[in-house]
Amino acid sequence: MNRKHSILFSGIFPSIILVGMIIFVVGGFAIYESQQLADLADKIHDHPLAVSNAVRKIQANINAMHRSMKDVVIANTPEELKDAIEQVDADEVESFKAFDLISERFLGDQKYVESARQDFKNWKAIRDSVIALKRQGRQNEAAKITKTKGPRHIELMNAGQDGKSGLNYLLQFAENKADEFRILSEERKQKTTIGIFVVFVLCIILAMIAVILFRHNMRANAELQQSEERYSYVIEATKDGLWDWSISTDKVYVNPGYYTMLGFEPNEFTPTGQTWINLLHPDDRERVLRVNNDCIENKTKNFEVEYRLKTKSGSWKWVLGRGTAVNRDQNGRALRMVGTHVDITDRKQAEEALQETEGRLRAALHAADMGTWHWDAVNNLDTRDASFNRILGLEAAESTQPVEDFLQRVHPEDRSSVNQEIKRSIRERDMYRAEFRIVRPNGTERWLRDQGMPFYDEQENISYMTGAVVDTTERKKIEETLSLERKRLFTLMDSLPAYVYLQSPDHRIHFANRYFRECFGESEGRLCYEVIWGATKPCSPCPTFKVFDSKAPQVWEWPESLDGRSYQAYDYPFIDIDGTFLVLELGIDITERKQMEEQLKKSLAEKDILLKEIHHRVKNNLQVVSSIIELQSKGAKDIQIFKECQRRIKSMALIHELLYQSEDMSGINFFNYTKHLVDTIYRTYGSDKTRITTVQKIDAVMLGLDIAVPCGLIINELVSNALKHAFPRGRKGEITVALQSVNEDEIEFMVSDNGIGIPENVDIRNTNSLGLKLATIVAEHQLGAHIQLDRTGGTSFKIRFNKNQ
Repeated sequence: MNRKHSILFSGIFPSIILVGMIIFVVGGFAIYESQQLADLADKIHDHPLAVSNAVRKIQANINAMHRSMKDVVIANTPEELKDAIEQVDADEVESFKAFDLISERFLGDQKYVESARQDFKNWKAIRDSVIALKRQGRQNEAAKITKTKGPRHIELMNAGQDGKSGLNYLLQFAENKADEFRILSEERKQKTTIGIFVVFVLCIILAMIAVILFRHNMRANAELQQSEERYSYVIEATKDGLWDWSISTDKVYVNPGYYTMLGFEPNEFTPTGQTWINLLHPDDRERVLRVNNDCIENKTKNFEVEYRLKTKSGSWKWVLGRGTAVNRDQNGRALRMVGTHVDITDRKQAEEALQETEGRLRAALHAADMGTWHWDAVNNLDTRDASFNRILGLEAAESTQPVEDFLQRVHPEDRSSVNQEIKRSIRERDMYRAEFRIVRPNGTERWLRDQGMPFYDEQENISYMTGAVVDTTERKKIEETLSLERKRLFTLMDSLPAYVYLQSPDHRIHFANRYFRECFGESEGRLCYEVIWGATKPCSPCPTFKVFDSKAPQVWEWPESLDGRSYQAYDYPFIDIDGTFLVLELGIDITERKQMEEQLKKSLAEKDILLKEIHHRVKNNLQVVSSIIELQSKGAKDIQIFKECQRRIKSMALIHELLYQSEDMSGINFFNYTKHLVDTIYRTYGSDKTRITTVQKIDAVMLGLDIAVPCGLIINELVSNALKHAFPRGRKGEITVALQSVNEDEIEFMVSDNGIGIPENVDIRNTNSLGLKLATIVAEHQLGAHIQLDRTGGTSFKIRFNKNQ
């Protein structure tokens, strides 16, 4: 080794060793401080922030549970009651989970956590009492507990038994601990910055010394100096990405942390300015390049900007990019820049989650027409959120105004009561509650329900009050409408000319209209059998009670009630607002109708008797006529004409006889009539039933007098004609009489025989036989029937007619 090299190495080695030691020490210091900073950040996130978020969640759940208990009280159906109870249970489970997280992460004395948890458990007694009373129908008592014990429990949970612990203490402790960690983190950041700055200054000084000592070392010495200067800025062990960009050559040096932060292996890609641009998120590219270019053009000395870089997996990682120009040309344009990339993805996700939560809260407040406020009692300033200002009809942005500004917007008639309630709340250290009207700038009025909680300083003086307000205008309108409709309904009920009352399964009357009270006296709360029947025990069986078993309407009649009247009762299942199953009974006075029915029955009975008497007398008169004809025929040369007239009269008399003997005067049973008629004809002709038999196929149909008489005459003529002419000289045979309903309107009957038959040259409508001619005339003209004659195998008359004609 020559002298030149000896001098070179004798000067270089001490410098290298010195610089290396400084880098090693400060690098170790930087690693240690970075680790401490990371630990502090983890502590802030895992302990104070987790605890404070959990406490706020419990406070929100407590308020939600209180609102859900109100829903329990006002539930109108079993389904609404079940949904409200399930919501209370869900919020209670979430609260206990939050307590478990607080217990795990709380950095203070655990007795405060357990004390707050125990206070929360006391909620169950309040909850169970309200639900039990609600299910028992004691809604007012349940509402009273909800309005009194519920808010006191919220106050106790927030302030604790002694007023200085509870959830507020846990929240304040967590926030103080977070501030303590942040202060410590800032101090460590300052120390780290100072240390790095000292290293930077020392390295610059050493580099200048190296340049003075080894300026004659040409390229090797220059490269060595450049390497020393580069490593003075680069801390290889840091988790952050470090970069050194030569703008003129577009070459970039990055440390291994730069690669690993984005999911790459070290040296997996060649870093250049264009590579960095390609990794930029499209939505961030224009903004970041503008900031970077401003530093290059010397418009800014350095820059700090947040943006997203694409990882190896294709996802996006948020980084905080810092950079500065370390070398510029004579025009001030940067030739070389160095900087860092710090992974801030977790922080950005936390910020986005917080913004999302705040957005949901604002949306919920907006949807519920609810706003929040904070009154600084010391400075007498009232801070209202955007939702509250919107309710007041003001510009929807958060604002801080003297509290008198709000009080002036309260309706003049309500202003005094609001002031008195505020003073009472402060004096009694109790929840502030008020319902009042406000007047918007456009002159319209709105109803608000306002409530808040006062807080005090160490001297027990009021410090501030915070609370929430909800717009209840629509609810007020609904309440007024419901009140009007309820009044209208009761007026309608009292105007009905019928009684209406509600009865529970224990026989107690829950409501009765004016008609019922006038008939049976004041009855609400009394037992139905006492009021209606004057009895000491329930009726057995009770028609009304069938509704409780069948859950279906019932209709029945009271033959005679306690007031001596008769009623038609209509019973319907009815569900009360508290879920109680009742029966609604409507009773219509039918006393006059029943009396008219009885009179009508008597009148009908008298009419039936009269008709029977008429038919009896007609029958007797026809018998007289028949007897006269029989007397007249004695001594006459041709008595056959008299006998035929006599048979016809007897067929008509038989109908009247059957009518006055019948229970039903509207018609006769034609089967019975035909049997009697045929037997009478056989007796009249003295026919031998063993020689000429009769087959009767008669349906049991009822025929009126106007149809039965013509049908009887036709059967009389046709059967008589068959007996006289169809079976001459002792011939045997059969006569068939059939009658049936073809459909609802038409009847068909047939008289046939298997005798010698009617000759083909005989026209039944133009014949010397009076019987055939009479049967044809009666059938076609009186019945409007269609006659069909069949001469095959004897004689068959088939007659079809409309019984309603």
